[in-house]
Amino acid sequence: QVRIAIFRPRDQPLANLDDALSQLAPNASRDLAAFTPVEQINVLIIDQFEEVFTQAHLPVDAEFFQWLQEAPAFQPGRTHIIATVRSDYLNELFNLTKLYDLNRYGLNLRTMTVDELSETIQRPLQECFPNGERRFEPALVQKLAQDASLRPTLLPLLQVTLQKLWKQGSLKLAAYTNLTDAIQ
Repeated sequence: QVRIAIFRPRDQPLANLDDALSQLAPNASRDLAAFTPVEQINVLIIDQFEEVFTQAHLPVDAEFFQWLQEAPAFQPGRTHIIATVRSDYLNELFNLTKLYDLNRYGLNLRTMTVDELSETIQRPLQECFPNGERRFEPALVQKLAQDASLRPTLLPLLQVTLQKLWKQGSLKLAAYTNLTDAIQ
C-alpha cells in the first residue's frame, strides 16, 4: 500500500510537515520508523522547498532541517522523501551541506520549450473536460507559452495568471495582458 502526502513548507515548515505526516497515518509522528507498518510505503513530497528560504527564514540548525537530515533510510522508515526546489535557490541548499549531501538521486529539469509549455497549459482542461467543453483560445495559449518561455523563473507567474484567467471565466487572448498583471 502506497500513501502519498504533499505539502508546501510556507512560513511554518514544521507544522506543515506534521500535517503531511498525519495524512500518511493518523498516529503519525516525526519518528517514521515507529508509525509505518511493513506493508505500507510512504512518499512525502515537499513541494516548493525554496519556501523555507523565502518565507520561513529558518536558521541552518533549525529543527526542520535537522529532521530532514536525521530521517531514517528507506528500510526502517518505509518513506521516500522528495523535495522540489527551483534551481535559482540551489545555492541556499548548497549551504546546508549535510542536507545537500543526502541528495543521492537529484534530477535537474531543463527549461521547457514553447511547445511543452503550450501542452502544460492546456493539459488540465483536456483532462477535466475531455469532450472539449472548455478550452483556451489557441492565440492565448501561444502568447502565454511564449511569455513564460523567456525565463524559467516566470513559471509561478504563469500559474497565477492561469488561475486568474480561470476565475474571470475568460480563456481568450483579449483577457490577457502580461504575466505580472495577475500578481497585482
